[in-house]
Amino acid sequence: MPRDHAAFITRFYAASDNAVDHDGYTAFFTPDATLVMGLRSVSATAGIKTLREGMWAAVATRHHVVSAVYPSADDKDELMLHGTVDYTLKTGRALRSEWAARMVFAPGDEERMQFYQVYLDASPMVVAMGKRIEADEEGNVRIV
Repeated sequence: MPRDHAAFITRFYAASDNAVDHDGYTAFFTPDATLVMGLRSVSATAGIKTLREGMWAAVATRHHVVSAVYPSADDKDELMLHGTVDYTLKTGRALRSEWAARMVFAPGDEERMQFYQVYLDASPMVVAMGKRIEADEEGNVRIV
């Protein structure tokens, strides 16, 4: 790996697992960054903060474990990661999910991402919340 991003990754997932410090989480992104979480995509600090606040609506605690980090073959500012995340919902139910993510750092900035995408099967969380996933004929998906 051309750069050592280990310290950033550790700090980022600690911030991600903090239920109340939304501003601390958004500080890991450039002001114009894009965050893609499953089917949702948001841009800029305000959009990222709103999405993050919504992600904590049904969650009491969350803990990420990064299992591996893979650098891009030709771009020192891009990483792929995978791991697990343990959730405790506000209902008391506990869940574990596997995830993968793509981090793209701002050029010349080892402390902030300009793009972050998470690949996660949210269906266990949806079911645990007593909801279901529906799709219409055009393939639009919604949680009901």
